[in-house]
Amino acid sequence: MNNIRRNRLLAITFATAFLFMAISPALGSAAVATDLNVGPNVETVVFKVISTEDNMILALQGGLIDIHDSFLEPNSIPILAADPNIDIQEDVLRNGYGHIKINCRDSPGNWTAFRRAFAFAYDKTKVQTDIFQGLMNLQDSVVVSTNDLFCIEELLNPHYYNPDITTGAALLDAAGFDIDPVTGYRNDPNGNPIHVEIAYSPNSAAIAGGC
Repeated sequence: MNNIRRNRLLAITFATAFLFMAISPALGSAAVATDLNVGPNVETVVFKVISTEDNMILALQGGLIDIHDSFLEPNSIPILAADPNIDIQEDVLRNGYGHIKINCRDSPGNWTAFRRAFAFAYDKTKVQTDIFQGLMNLQDSVVVSTNDLFCIEELLNPHYYNPDITTGAALLDAAGFDIDPVTGYRNDPNGNPIHVEIAYSPNSAAIAGGC
C-alpha cells in the first residue's frame, strides 16, 4: 500500500510540474534542477480511457489507476473520500468553464431576443446549489477567474447569476414572440411554433443532464 501511495505522489508531482511548465514556460524554465539524477522520477506513465464515472471509481478503489485527471461529479466525492487510500484535491478551479451551446442556424435559436431571454431566465444559482452542490463558482466574465490578469468578474455590475423571468419575457414580447391563444405557448415572430431540442452526453447524466 505504501508503494501505491508513493507512486501516486510521484505521478502527481510530475503531472503538476508538467502542467506548470505548459502554462508558463518562462517560469518553468527558471527552476531547472542542476543535477537531473537527484529527486523524484517517473519511469512510465500509462494513460487509460475510462468511459464512465462509476468505472473510474472502481478503478481507483481497485488500484488499477493512480490518478483521475479531471473533475469529479459531486455524488462521487463522498464515495472516494471514504476510502483511506484515496486523496482528493478539493476546491481547485479548472482553467475553463461549463457552458451551454446554442445552435444559431434554426429558429428559435437564430433570434437574438430568444438567446438573450434564455440567458436572463436561466437559473445559474440553482445549478450551483442543486446540481453541483456548491462545488462551482458562478461567472459572467468571458475570461475564467483562474486568469486573474484578464478576468473582470469583480468589476461587473450587476451580475446575472439569478433568474430574471420578467426581463426575459419582456424581451420575447418586444420581439414578437406572441403567445398562441390555442396552445398557450409562444410562437416565433413568424408565427411558427417553437421547438427546442436539448442534447447532452450520456456520460454526464447528473451534471450535463441536470443543467
